[in-house]
Amino acid sequence: MKKLVLVFACVAGMVGLASAQSRFGVKAGYNSSTWSGDLIEKDEQASRNGFHVGLVGEWGLGKSFYFQPHLLYVNKGTAVEHGDHKDQYKVNSFDVPLNFVWKSSGEKAKFFAGTGPQLGLNISASEEHDGETEDLSIGNESTDDLKPLDFGWNFLAGIEFKNNIFLSANYSLGLANQNPASSATAKSNYFGVSVGYFFGGKKSK
Repeated sequence: MKKLVLVFACVAGMVGLASAQSRFGVKAGYNSSTWSGDLIEKDEQASRNGFHVGLVGEWGLGKSFYFQPHLLYVNKGTAVEHGDHKDQYKVNSFDVPLNFVWKSSGEKAKFFAGTGPQLGLNISASEEHDGETEDLSIGNESTDDLKPLDFGWNFLAGIEFKNNIFLSANYSLGLANQNPASSATAKSNYFGVSVGYFFGGKKSK
């Protein structure tokens, strides 16, 4: 129930912001994720392919500067190489990057770059081992496999075209340990590429 309340609060915040901002839109794309830290041996660490999809808003803060909050469903996790096979840890989360963005001027296209904190809510997780899948528990007890909350820092860059279509790339740097079971650390990082579209509202100048 607490997870549902938090997700609802994020959605309600996005809707409330949309009523006051210049524009809102949608985006989706591919991401490559991994865990940094000492939970997994460095020579066994591998990336996992996933996707993300969600909403993006834009609120003008002044000339060339904007606040861009996102609400994204992200399919991430990590993989572990064992020579003859690969295990995968699959994590599904709602991520809320809060980006502060600068845009260049231009009539046909604008380049943009930004950064900001990112909050995350892990909603489900599983381990795939030797072709079998096992659900992982999410909680803050030492017997759990994954913490429910995540925190990181997001970096964003891309190009927006005159027709409101935009292309972007981002890197999410995990800052919070996702492992509740021991002192070994596992921080969630991912690189993503996206395509999106802004619709409705007042266009940014």
